Amino acid sequence: MKKKAKRLISALLAATVVLGVGVGATGCGNSKKEERGLYVRRDGKKYDSSKTQINVYLYKAGYGEDWIYDYEEAFEKAYANVSLEEGKKGVQVWHTGDMSSWTTTNMNQSPYDIFFFENENYYNFLDGTLEDLTDIVKTTLPGESRTIEDKLTDQQQNYFAVKQNGDTTGKYYALPHYYGTYGIVYNVDLFDKMGYYFDENGKIIGEDNTTAGKSLGPDGKTGYDEKTNIDYSLDDGLPATYKQFYDLCAYIKTYTGQTPLCWPGKYYEHHLLNLYDNLVAGYEGIDQMMLNYGFNEGVETPVKATDLIEVDGNGNVTELPETEINTSISSRAARTEKLTDELRNSICSRSVHTMLSMPHSMQQKNGWYNKKAYTISYTHTDNQRDYLMYGTKLSKEKKTTAMLVDGPWWQTEAKAAFENMVKDGGNEYSANSRKFGWMPLPHADENKVGEKPVYSDYLKTFVCMKSGLGTRKRAAEEFIKFISTDEQLVAFTKSTGTLRGYKYDIERSDMTDMSYFTKSVINYVKGADVIYKFSGGKFYNANNDKLKYDTVYQTTISGSVYKNPAKVIREKKTSAATWFNEYYKSLRDNLNWK
Repeated sequence: MKKKAKRLISALLAATVVLGVGVGATGCGNSKKEERGLYVRRDGKKYDSSKTQINVYLYKAGYGEDWIYDYEEAFEKAYANVSLEEGKKGVQVWHTGDMSSWTTTNMNQSPYDIFFFENENYYNFLDGTLEDLTDIVKTTLPGESRTIEDKLTDQQQNYFAVKQNGDTTGKYYALPHYYGTYGIVYNVDLFDKMGYYFDENGKIIGEDNTTAGKSLGPDGKTGYDEKTNIDYSLDDGLPATYKQFYDLCAYIKTYTGQTPLCWPGKYYEHHLLNLYDNLVAGYEGIDQMMLNYGFNEGVETPVKATDLIEVDGNGNVTELPETEINTSISSRAARTEKLTDELRNSICSRSVHTMLSMPHSMQQKNGWYNKKAYTISYTHTDNQRDYLMYGTKLSKEKKTTAMLVDGPWWQTEAKAAFENMVKDGGNEYSANSRKFGWMPLPHADENKVGEKPVYSDYLKTFVCMKSGLGTRKRAAEEFIKFISTDEQLVAFTKSTGTLRGYKYDIERSDMTDMSYFTKSVINYVKGADVIYKFSGGKFYNANNDKLKYDTVYQTTISGSVYKNPAKVIREKKTSAATWFNEYYKSLRDNLNWK
């Protein structure tokens, strides 16, 4: 029996070859806190009943909470002499946060006015719990020429502007917050010293030839574009294809004895699964990838899925014609990555035998990843600390790790590690003194080099306000408008090293005090298509639980349910080909679409 497969899987499987290779991280605290019940602040100010009070909840994870302190203090200063509530002048903002999941019931029962959520389904709260924000979204922001809506992509507008009861324009009940993804961080100082780059002929430069000319890298370009403010030279010499990535990992281990990659054992599934998903998105491109969320629902001119295939039980591949994808289960099950015989053979030889089987003995033998990559007690902060420490004079471990699997928040999470190293070794170990870069992910093959990269957001964050605030409603609205101004969007980036989910410019002058890593993230996102894994369509929201990054790849192997191909292949010692076939059997037979 033939099994129809989804185009996105070839990249997923090839992704596993790339790395052979979980959860949101804890936020960073601040000193000098003034407490008022659940709420904290750092400026020492006391509760003042003569001012309007706003209570904020935030999902406090990898980006910490410095940014919300900054917002609170800036907003209070800007509105110090403004009456936002009868009989009061000025405003105070208080916040607290954790990593809880929410429902409309506990939202309504909570003391909070404004919520910053992460990985919640926005459409689950459309029962009257959220305040209508449409007016402030469509009103020109003070001191600017744009509205908040102007700063949203078409996809964001389609998702956040909810169309109900015959409404054709939609109403906003929430807005984007920040976005984030998982990828590869590389030690630029180490790469420069050791020549871990490819030359113009596709050969690794090496330590003895660091002046050699570099290749054009994954983007196929070089130089600085004054019009877009994108520096295409930042990826020069980096691996452009999966094969080059494999070659680089082998070179690092074989010729220098250093460890190519590291990730935290406690959250390895989370880190790796999101990384795979990003490689999938990179292969697909934004239009093809969005078919996996939008299904052409409500689209005037449908996008056709390209490179469809069928795979039979023996692994034989048949190419299918371009197909329009809609919300039927049959077409959903037919969606697939192009899996050519050549790529499939490559998967079987490299992925299984060098990376994805992952018994402990194989890990020790290959050494492409850190020894604690599957130690359950080894956390993300442990991994970040070791990544920073290893190979320095402050560590007994003299072998450096070249690359870290993590997200753009990692420097914020590693704040304590940076500070401790500065304390012990001096300012040369500060975040702004050391050079780490965001590595553009390599392409599946040479034919894709130069294609526009993607930044695939998996966090699904949003900010909203609770309905029924009464006299505090205006203050809450003003706060949301305030943090949506370009000035405050840039301030968030300066504080966190990442971007909020809006279209805004960051001038070179704004980057003066930013770390090299933050600059590299900004540079990458400027030149990338941002993919948000959501849709305003009814089918997507009815099946949201099946389309999450941690469920969309779910399969059953030998009677056990798995969400992560790395875990399957590691624990079951299953071949990539078997996983591929069983995945699609599960997709066809076990998923009941609503």
